[in-house]
Amino acid sequence: MDGTERFLTLNVLPESRRDVEQLGSKRKFWFVHEGQKWLFKEARENTGEDRAEKVASEVAAMLHLPTHYTELAESEGRRGCAVKSFLTRNDTALVHGNELLAGIIGNYDKDKVRGQPDHTFDNIVTVFERLFKNDKARREASFSMVGYLVLDALVGNTDRHHQNWGLIVTWGAVNTELSFSFRLAPTFDHASSLGRELTDEARLRYLHDNTVDRYIRNGRGGIFLDAHARRGLSPIGVV
Repeated sequence: MDGTERFLTLNVLPESRRDVEQLGSKRKFWFVHEGQKWLFKEARENTGEDRAEKVASEVAAMLHLPTHYTELAESEGRRGCAVKSFLTRNDTALVHGNELLAGIIGNYDKDKVRGQPDHTFDNIVTVFERLFKNDKARREASFSMVGYLVLDALVGNTDRHHQNWGLIVTWGAVNTELSFSFRLAPTFDHASSLGRELTDEARLRYLHDNTVDRYIRNGRGGIFLDAHARRGLSPIGVV
Protein backbone atom coordinates (compact mmCIF):
# COMPACT_ATOMS: atom_id res chain seq x y z
CA MET A 1 0.00 0.00 0.00
CA ASP A 2 1.29 3.50 -0.85
CA GLY A 3 -0.51 5.34 1.97
CA THR A 4 -3.42 6.50 -0.20
CA GLU A 5 -5.27 3.16 -0.22
CA ARG A 6 -7.54 1.91 2.54
CA PHE A 7 -8.52 -1.60 3.52
CA LEU A 8 -11.95 -2.72 2.35
CA THR A 9 -14.75 -2.79 4.94
CA LEU A 10 -17.14 -5.64 4.20
CA ASN A 11 -20.82 -4.95 4.94
CA VAL A 12 -22.40 -8.12 6.36
CA LEU A 13 -26.10 -8.20 5.52
CA PRO A 14 -28.56 -9.82 7.98
CA GLU A 15 -29.94 -12.17 5.31
CA SER A 16 -26.47 -13.67 4.78
CA ARG A 17 -26.27 -14.95 8.37
CA ARG A 18 -26.16 -18.67 9.06
CA ASP A 19 -24.98 -20.29 12.32
CA VAL A 20 -23.87 -18.72 15.60
CA GLU A 21 -20.31 -19.64 16.62
CA GLN A 22 -20.18 -20.93 20.20
CA LEU A 23 -16.40 -20.87 20.77
CA GLY A 24 -14.85 -17.79 22.34
CA SER A 25 -16.16 -14.92 24.43
CA LYS A 26 -17.17 -12.47 21.69
CA ARG A 27 -20.28 -12.22 19.53
CA LYS A 28 -19.63 -14.26 16.40
CA PHE A 29 -21.70 -15.73 13.62
CA TRP A 30 -21.17 -17.47 10.31
CA PHE A 31 -22.41 -15.93 7.08
CA VAL A 32 -22.14 -16.54 3.35
CA HIS A 33 -20.37 -14.07 1.06
CA GLU A 34 -19.92 -14.71 -2.66
CA GLY A 35 -20.78 -18.37 -2.13
CA GLN A 36 -18.19 -18.92 0.60
CA LYS A 37 -18.47 -19.32 4.36
CA TRP A 38 -17.12 -16.50 6.55
CA LEU A 39 -17.10 -15.78 10.29
CA PHE A 40 -18.02 -12.30 11.55
CA LYS A 41 -16.28 -11.39 14.82
CA GLU A 42 -17.56 -8.30 16.59
CA ALA A 43 -14.91 -6.04 18.13
CA ARG A 44 -15.35 -5.19 21.81
CA GLU A 45 -16.03 -1.57 22.64
CA ASN A 46 -12.98 0.67 23.01
CA THR A 47 -10.60 -1.88 21.50
CA GLY A 48 -8.80 -2.28 18.20
CA GLU A 49 -9.47 -6.02 17.96
CA ASP A 50 -10.75 -5.82 14.38
CA ARG A 51 -7.77 -3.83 13.14
CA ALA A 52 -5.36 -6.10 15.04
CA GLU A 53 -6.92 -9.18 13.42
CA LYS A 54 -6.58 -7.65 9.96
CA VAL A 55 -3.01 -6.41 10.36
CA ALA A 56 -1.82 -9.65 11.99
CA SER A 57 -3.22 -11.69 9.09
CA GLU A 58 -1.38 -9.42 6.64
CA VAL A 59 1.87 -9.91 8.60
CA ALA A 60 1.33 -13.69 8.56
CA ALA A 61 0.87 -13.61 4.78
CA MET A 62 4.06 -11.58 4.38
CA LEU A 63 5.87 -14.31 6.36
CA HIS A 64 4.36 -16.93 4.00
CA LEU A 65 2.50 -18.55 6.88
CA PRO A 66 -0.85 -20.20 6.12
CA THR A 67 -3.61 -18.10 7.70
CA HIS A 68 -7.27 -17.24 7.18
CA TYR A 69 -8.14 -14.41 4.80
CA THR A 70 -9.39 -11.43 6.82
CA GLU A 71 -11.35 -8.29 6.01
CA LEU A 72 -12.51 -5.44 8.21
CA ALA A 73 -16.30 -5.71 8.44
CA GLU A 74 -19.48 -4.17 9.78
CA SER A 75 -22.77 -5.81 10.74
CA GLU A 76 -25.84 -3.69 11.46
CA GLY A 77 -23.67 -0.80 12.60
CA ARG A 78 -21.40 -2.99 14.74
CA ARG A 79 -17.69 -2.90 13.94
CA GLY A 80 -15.68 -6.11 13.58
CA CYS A 81 -13.83 -8.28 11.11
CA ALA A 82 -14.70 -11.16 8.83
CA VAL A 83 -12.50 -14.22 8.34
CA LYS A 84 -12.96 -16.73 5.54
CA SER A 85 -13.32 -20.37 6.53
CA PHE A 86 -10.34 -22.54 5.57
CA LEU A 87 -12.51 -25.69 5.63
CA THR A 88 -13.79 -26.03 2.08
CA ARG A 89 -14.45 -29.77 1.85
CA ASN A 90 -17.04 -32.03 3.46
CA ASP A 91 -14.43 -34.65 4.37
CA THR A 92 -12.38 -32.32 6.60
CA ALA A 93 -12.73 -30.98 10.13
CA LEU A 94 -10.74 -28.79 12.49
CA VAL A 95 -9.63 -30.50 15.70
CA HIS A 96 -8.49 -27.93 18.27
CA GLY A 97 -5.37 -28.29 20.36
CA ASN A 98 -7.27 -28.99 23.58
CA GLU A 99 -8.87 -32.10 22.04
CA LEU A 100 -5.54 -33.30 20.68
CA LEU A 101 -3.75 -32.76 24.00
CA ALA A 102 -6.51 -34.48 25.97
CA GLY A 103 -6.21 -37.54 23.75
CA ILE A 104 -2.44 -37.84 24.26
CA ILE A 105 -1.48 -36.19 27.58
CA GLY A 106 -2.80 -38.00 30.66
CA ASN A 107 -5.28 -36.05 32.86
CA TYR A 108 -5.23 -33.05 30.51
CA ASP A 109 -8.21 -30.78 31.25
CA LYS A 110 -9.46 -29.82 27.79
CA ASP A 111 -12.26 -27.62 29.14
CA LYS A 112 -10.01 -25.20 31.03
CA VAL A 113 -9.46 -22.52 28.40
CA ARG A 114 -7.73 -19.84 30.47
CA GLY A 115 -4.81 -20.52 32.78
CA GLN A 116 -4.20 -24.09 31.64
CA PRO A 117 -0.64 -24.77 32.90
CA ASP A 118 -0.46 -28.13 31.11
CA HIS A 119 -0.57 -26.25 27.81
CA THR A 120 3.21 -26.27 27.51
CA PHE A 121 5.60 -26.21 24.58
CA ASP A 122 6.79 -29.71 25.51
CA ASN A 123 3.24 -31.10 25.42
CA ILE A 124 2.60 -29.47 22.04
CA VAL A 125 5.77 -31.15 20.75
CA THR A 126 4.50 -34.49 22.08
CA VAL A 127 1.28 -34.12 20.08
CA PHE A 128 3.25 -33.53 16.87
CA GLU A 129 5.53 -36.50 17.56
CA ARG A 130 2.60 -38.85 18.20
CA LEU A 131 0.33 -37.81 15.33
CA PHE A 132 2.82 -37.15 12.52
CA LYS A 133 4.44 -40.53 11.96
CA ASN A 134 6.13 -39.45 8.75
CA ASP A 135 9.37 -37.54 9.36
CA LYS A 136 8.83 -35.12 6.46
CA ALA A 137 5.25 -34.30 7.47
CA ARG A 138 6.31 -33.82 11.09
CA ARG A 139 9.14 -31.46 10.14
CA GLU A 140 6.87 -29.39 7.89
CA ALA A 141 4.13 -29.09 10.53
CA SER A 142 6.66 -28.28 13.25
CA PHE A 143 8.33 -25.63 11.10
CA SER A 144 4.97 -23.94 10.49
CA MET A 145 4.00 -24.12 14.17
CA VAL A 146 7.24 -22.44 15.15
CA GLY A 147 6.42 -19.81 12.52
CA TYR A 148 3.09 -19.20 14.26
CA LEU A 149 4.90 -18.62 17.55
CA VAL A 150 7.31 -16.19 15.88
CA LEU A 151 4.29 -14.38 14.43
CA ASP A 152 2.82 -14.16 17.96
CA ALA A 153 6.03 -12.54 19.17
CA LEU A 154 6.08 -10.07 16.28
CA VAL A 155 2.50 -8.88 16.76
CA GLY A 156 2.25 -9.46 20.53
CA ASN A 157 -0.52 -12.07 20.26
CA THR A 158 -1.32 -13.16 23.82
CA ASP A 159 -4.17 -15.52 22.91
CA ARG A 160 -2.44 -18.68 21.68
CA HIS A 161 -4.39 -20.86 24.12
CA HIS A 162 -5.18 -24.50 23.37
CA GLN A 163 -8.26 -23.72 21.27
CA ASN A 164 -6.37 -21.26 19.07
CA TRP A 165 -4.38 -23.82 17.11
CA GLY A 166 -5.22 -27.22 15.76
CA LEU A 167 -5.00 -29.82 13.03
CA ILE A 168 -7.19 -30.33 10.00
CA VAL A 169 -8.29 -33.95 9.79
CA THR A 170 -9.21 -35.46 6.42
CA TRP A 171 -10.90 -38.82 6.19
CA GLY A 172 -11.71 -41.27 3.44
CA ALA A 173 -11.97 -44.95 2.55
CA VAL A 174 -8.97 -46.95 1.35
CA ASN A 175 -9.80 -50.55 0.36
CA THR A 176 -13.04 -50.29 2.40
CA GLU A 177 -11.03 -49.19 5.47
CA LEU A 178 -11.56 -45.72 6.91
CA SER A 179 -8.32 -43.73 6.96
CA PHE A 180 -7.35 -40.36 8.42
CA SER A 181 -4.65 -37.84 7.60
CA PHE A 182 -3.55 -34.74 9.50
CA ARG A 183 -2.13 -31.36 8.61
CA LEU A 184 -1.56 -28.27 10.67
CA ALA A 185 -4.40 -25.79 10.43
CA PRO A 186 -3.62 -22.23 9.32
CA THR A 187 -2.89 -19.79 12.12
CA PHE A 188 -6.07 -18.05 13.25
CA ASP A 189 -7.66 -15.73 15.84
CA HIS A 190 -5.15 -12.89 16.17
CA ALA A 191 -7.42 -10.22 17.67
CA SER A 192 -5.47 -10.08 20.95
CA SER A 193 -2.47 -8.47 19.27
CA LEU A 194 -0.78 -5.12 18.69
CA GLY A 195 -1.87 -3.57 22.00
CA ARG A 196 -5.50 -3.74 20.90
CA GLU A 197 -6.68 -2.96 24.47
CA LEU A 198 -4.67 0.24 24.85
CA THR A 199 -6.15 3.72 24.58
CA ASP A 200 -4.41 6.31 22.41
CA GLU A 201 -3.21 8.00 25.60
CA ALA A 202 -1.68 4.76 26.93
CA ARG A 203 0.09 4.08 23.63
CA LEU A 204 1.58 7.57 23.61
CA ARG A 205 2.71 7.14 27.22
CA TYR A 206 4.55 3.90 26.43
CA LEU A 207 6.23 5.58 23.47
CA HIS A 208 7.09 8.75 25.39
CA ASP A 209 8.49 6.83 28.38
CA ASN A 210 10.34 4.36 26.13
CA THR A 211 8.69 1.42 27.94
CA VAL A 212 7.33 -0.50 24.95
CA ASP A 213 9.84 -3.29 25.66
CA ARG A 214 8.47 -3.68 29.19
CA TYR A 215 4.91 -3.84 27.84
CA ILE A 216 5.94 -6.57 25.38
CA ARG A 217 7.74 -8.69 27.95
CA ASN A 218 4.98 -8.33 30.57
CA GLY A 219 2.37 -9.72 28.19
CA ARG A 220 1.09 -13.16 29.23
CA GLY A 221 0.12 -15.70 26.61
CA GLY A 222 -1.58 -19.08 26.63
CA ILE A 223 1.53 -21.30 26.57
CA PHE A 224 3.20 -22.14 29.90
CA LEU A 225 6.78 -22.99 30.78
CA ASP A 226 5.73 -26.04 32.80
CA ALA A 227 2.78 -27.43 34.75
CA HIS A 228 3.86 -25.56 37.90
CA ALA A 229 3.93 -22.11 36.32
CA ARG A 230 1.39 -19.62 37.66
CA ARG A 231 1.20 -17.54 34.49
CA GLY A 232 1.69 -18.11 30.79
CA LEU A 233 4.87 -17.03 29.06
CA SER A 234 4.96 -13.83 27.07
CA PRO A 235 4.84 -14.48 23.29
CA ILE A 236 8.45 -13.37 22.97
CA GLY A 237 9.35 -15.60 25.94
CA VAL A 238 7.93 -18.64 24.12
CA VAL A 239 10.15 -17.91 21.12
